[in-house]
Amino acid sequence: MADAAVIDQEIVRLQLRMNGLFREMQGLKDIRLRKQKEADCFKAFLSPVRLIPSEILARIFSYCCSGEFRPRLDSSPLRLGHVCSLWRNAAVNSPGLWDTLLMNFFKWSDLSSNPRRLRGLLSFWFTNASIRSLTLALSADRYYQGPQVILEELRPFSARISTLRLETGEIRSLAPFLHLPGGHIPSLATLSLYANGAGTGTPITVFDSAQCLQAVLLAIDPVIIGDTSHFIFPWSQLTRLDIRRRLPLGVWYNIFLQCVHLHDGAFFLAWDVDFNPGTGHPVPVIYERLLRLKIEKGPAQDVSLFENLSLPALQFLDYAGEMTDDDAFPMTTHVLPHISSSTIRFLILAQVEVDVVDFINFLLGCSLLERHAFDFLDVDHGNLLQSLIRALQSRLFLPVLSHFAVFIPSPDLVDYPFYPSAIIDLIEELCGAPRPRQPDEISVYVYQTINPETGDNYEVDEAAEKLVRRIRGKYYDEGVSESAMVVDSGLDLSSTLCWKPRGMGL
Repeated sequence: MADAAVIDQEIVRLQLRMNGLFREMQGLKDIRLRKQKEADCFKAFLSPVRLIPSEILARIFSYCCSGEFRPRLDSSPLRLGHVCSLWRNAAVNSPGLWDTLLMNFFKWSDLSSNPRRLRGLLSFWFTNASIRSLTLALSADRYYQGPQVILEELRPFSARISTLRLETGEIRSLAPFLHLPGGHIPSLATLSLYANGAGTGTPITVFDSAQCLQAVLLAIDPVIIGDTSHFIFPWSQLTRLDIRRRLPLGVWYNIFLQCVHLHDGAFFLAWDVDFNPGTGHPVPVIYERLLRLKIEKGPAQDVSLFENLSLPALQFLDYAGEMTDDDAFPMTTHVLPHISSSTIRFLILAQVEVDVVDFINFLLGCSLLERHAFDFLDVDHGNLLQSLIRALQSRLFLPVLSHFAVFIPSPDLVDYPFYPSAIIDLIEELCGAPRPRQPDEISVYVYQTINPETGDNYEVDEAAEKLVRRIRGKYYDEGVSESAMVVDSGLDLSSTLCWKPRGMGL
């Protein structure tokens, strides 16, 4: 028993000693942790990023900041201020980071829930921006309070806005801005306006005194655009104009007559039974600077869109007519006589009617034509292809053509045995024969027509596959791309080709 008591005492003594050693060890660990934290802090101070000049740091920030007004995401310059004081000072002292503001209320509806906070953030944002031009993009759907607050707070900064993009589900939500008197946005150069709904009846004059305004995209109610007493706009000074809603011909014609300095134009037209261009402008109007013109869904009316108008400098023409049960739009009589064939470089004609002889004669003068595609209605495609083949036998016909595409209806490919051979002969004339330049790309698109009885289209697919094999069986120089494919009958030619010259669009 005595030995057991001694052993117990020794165990207690050792346990006490172990407890003391554990406390001493924990104390040493705490000291080491503090020393390590201090060392890490000094290491951060010695980090190479702290040696980067603030100008270089600001340049780096400019590549990672999108300008979108979302403080919790890394793409906003507001987020940079949460890293350290060095980054915060660099961001705040870099006005270029704050020159662009993109606000999307479709995804971030909570931005409009606290107007007071929104005002404070807007004030902070534009106060840090430079004194030069500002870029603002606002997208909203049903959240009217947020956009209205923003547009109201923009008034002190409106004179500095050079690029403005407004997109909303209802045009009435833009009333605080649109109903400002003229002179509030003197620096505005580029405008994009997307809005649904009718006008409020109050005249829109805020753009009338924007002396720098040149590039405009409008996707609003055509009734608003056509009401010259309520929509006051400086059409005559514009160089780029893109209207995405269907304008009646009369409204388009009146606007186009004023755009005498236009360089690029894109329009979406609608039928207008009252349109009579003969009474529109008695004096011929010459568009000496108009280089690119795109017209979508041009109506199949037997009227001249360019009556008393001349387009001598036009280089890019994309005209897409509208498929109707009526006659197709006569292109060779109502459009081509008003443009100069010697300047055309891009020519896309879809869903229009042409006279084969007049069309070939026009192409004979297109010595600069680089890209050409056509989709004609009410025309003998066999005669057209044979006429092109005969013209191509002259090496001066389309000497610099680089891209060529033709859309043909499937019945012609299936029902006429000579048709595939004509296509092959056309491709051989373009690629196989000696020419000043061989094309880079040749495409043949066959419109698919579904058999109403079987619901399939085996004959068309088989004919197209044979055509593809025949095309691939020919040998051309490397770099020439040839293709043939079956497409839906409602496919848009321009969208399929994606031919778009540099500088086109907003």
